[in-house]
Amino acid sequence: MAKAAIKNPAGKKGEIIKVRGPEDGRWRGGLWFGPSEVEVDLSTLSTEQLAEIEGDPYLSIRKPAPPADPPAGGAAA
Repeated sequence: MAKAAIKNPAGKKGEIIKVRGPEDGRWRGGLWFGPSEVEVDLSTLSTEQLAEIEGDPYLSIRKPAPPADPPAGGAAA
C-alpha cells in the first residue's frame, strides 16, 4: 500500500532538519525523538507537524547548511 501524499508539505524533498530529543525520548508531530540526533526530510512532514516540532522546548533542532556549489569553470589553480 502506497503512502498518502502529505498535504501542505513543510519543505522540498531533500530539505532536512536534524532533531534531538531528551534522554527519555519524546513524541512530537507523530514522530519519536530520543537522545540520538535524527534527520527528518521536510517533504515527509506537514507544516502543522513541523510547527509542533519547532514549538517544543525539549527538542533541539538544527538546519544544516546546504552543500556549497562547486566554483564555476573548475578548480582554481
